Amino acid sequence: MGKQLTWDNKGFYVDGEPTYIMSGEFHYFRVPRQDWAARMRLLREAGGNMLATYVPWLIHEPQEGQFVFGDCPSRDLQAFLETAAQEGLMVLVRPGPYQYSELAYAGLPGWLVQRYPQVLAMDETGEPICRSGPSEAACVSYLHPLFLQKARRYYAAFCDVIRPYLASNGGPVVMTQVDNECSGVHLWNGSFDCNPDTIGLGREDGRWATWLRGKYGTVTAMNEAYRASYTAFSEVPPVGRTTPGLNRVIGRDYGDFYASMIAEYLHTLTSWLRGERIDTPVCHNSPNPGTNSLFLETTQAMGDQFLLGSDHYYALSPTWPQNNPTPQYAAAVLYSMDLLHAMKMPPMIMELPAGNLSDSPPMLPNDLLAAYMTNAAMGMKGSNYYIFTGGPNIPGTGTTDDIYDYHAPIGAFGEIRESYQSVKAFGAFMQQHGWLQTAMRSARVQLGFDWKDTRLWDYQPVPERPDAITGAEAWRRTSFDLLMAMMSGSMPPAVVPISGELDVAKPLVMVCPDRMRHENQQRLAAFVNNGGKLLLMPKPPVQDEYGHTDTTLADALGISKAAPLSMRGTHARLPGLGHVYGIKDVCTAEVPQAAQPLCFDAQTDTVIGAQWAVGQGQVIWLGFTFEYRHFSHAALMEYLCGRLGAKPVAESSNRNVWTAYWTDGKHKLLYVMNLFSSPQKTEILLHDGEKPVNLGEVALNAMQVRTFEF
Repeated sequence: MGKQLTWDNKGFYVDGEPTYIMSGEFHYFRVPRQDWAARMRLLREAGGNMLATYVPWLIHEPQEGQFVFGDCPSRDLQAFLETAAQEGLMVLVRPGPYQYSELAYAGLPGWLVQRYPQVLAMDETGEPICRSGPSEAACVSYLHPLFLQKARRYYAAFCDVIRPYLASNGGPVVMTQVDNECSGVHLWNGSFDCNPDTIGLGREDGRWATWLRGKYGTVTAMNEAYRASYTAFSEVPPVGRTTPGLNRVIGRDYGDFYASMIAEYLHTLTSWLRGERIDTPVCHNSPNPGTNSLFLETTQAMGDQFLLGSDHYYALSPTWPQNNPTPQYAAAVLYSMDLLHAMKMPPMIMELPAGNLSDSPPMLPNDLLAAYMTNAAMGMKGSNYYIFTGGPNIPGTGTTDDIYDYHAPIGAFGEIRESYQSVKAFGAFMQQHGWLQTAMRSARVQLGFDWKDTRLWDYQPVPERPDAITGAEAWRRTSFDLLMAMMSGSMPPAVVPISGELDVAKPLVMVCPDRMRHENQQRLAAFVNNGGKLLLMPKPPVQDEYGHTDTTLADALGISKAAPLSMRGTHARLPGLGHVYGIKDVCTAEVPQAAQPLCFDAQTDTVIGAQWAVGQGQVIWLGFTFEYRHFSHAALMEYLCGRLGAKPVAESSNRNVWTAYWTDGKHKLLYVMNLFSSPQKTEILLHDGEKPVNLGEVALNAMQVRTFEF
């Protein structure tokens, strides 16, 4: 029996022992065979205990029906797995069908898209989403029956090769990934997949019509939601993200339907593995933090043998918004970890940058180590370096260069680069802190969200009223502005779904969209009545998800006559705190007479914030939002959350220096982060136990994350 990899929602275990999973992407089809063992040893010396490799369909079925494994070193997967076993490394195999990996046709066989164009993904007009030439990603429709037929044969051939090397057979293969960055190939090219054969367009038994029937039951109920007059489910057209005059409800439904197709696709691939007696746990990687929630249905359907991870790059080309890890990157990393944790996963970063596809910007050693430590500070329990080492592409298979080097820590010719020391330093840190696998990041405030709103990350229909905040806008305010403000303060947040288990001991901050599902309004009302503390911004919802009047939450909290939001430039006045500028979405409302005014419009002296009791709980209504840019926003959130009972964790005198505190009840660790390009200093006061601990002045170099143990 080989090693057994298991996990719970806190961390990973190897043969029952808490273990940080440190993997390195290592392609047998690129790295020269004579270098495999030496480079694997370098991975182990850097703290690695696993390697990952794609198994490209492109190279193993070069002609339709011709499966080739082991005929040459670059296709000798068997020898690669044997070498990994000899070197004591676990293996994650990634057979696709998609690989991407800067391979021709994204790793799919060229003959597939050239000979069978009907399998291509299409937009709502029936046009292919993107070109599918050798230098472009082959953009196929995942559930097209012909595509599945061809992919099924490839999976069977792949399974025959790896079966002897499974951990259950004494081998090194402990996990198998199905597909790669599912949804990315469609969404990055501008559309959900609307292939008519896949969705069964115009058929009552088609996938789209069946999904609609499952949600609404009757055409009458659907028409009421859509404010339409269809006579059958099959009449509803597919919806692209840029469809003119888009109905918000239909648009959201089609996005949810698309997520259900992802779940069906990944479940189908997994069933093939099980049918071929591949018994390893199965995983998948979300393309980036913004797409994690597209896999909610997948995680619900796949059971406890499925692991969802995410990819956390900070720069792959000069067009990226940052050249190095920044506070904005750290905020995205934090909510990514929290979304994975909310799906009951130990946060695993399936692609953590170890180099760069482009020559510019450079992946500098200090930047890389800062990125790794920041990911650890925010919750990472396992990672896979992309890539650890590279080499020459098989002729005709690459799209970026003849040599796939990626500026990796171990170069294409075996050279050890300076970045290897960053990988090694991080590996040593994680080996010394194995207890973090069972620890949790300290959070004093909950930032609430609706799963459905997070799916509108790149789909923001124009609201039907000018004073409305869409779900996408509410999520942006939460995942960026509020998160940045809270991390610049002393009361660290956790990002939590309001459909999950809410902790009444911690204040819940909620930016409310104009539309909120009725059941979520009920949950928030119950949270407060049962003793929870709610900070609501900028006003309660007035409609359900279908646009019907629904003031359940407003009525439960005693808020009425909320005035239309205003974009006018103003600022707020809080007695004892001063003025807060940079606010927007300002509104007024009638609140209970017993409410204590907290905040005033500085120009009109109108109350735009108040606190009162509801049931066993407390409510603060704050009649505005803000775009985070001033420290007064961080001070505002500290003040309001403090009024709701939140206590500080670590006070940093320099709000540009962030902290994260971890404990398992026995061990305690504080991360202190400077994600800027110059040195900084701060004074830290840690509130741990009865007496605060004064760390005094802490000096940090540029791009440095320091740790303190207690």
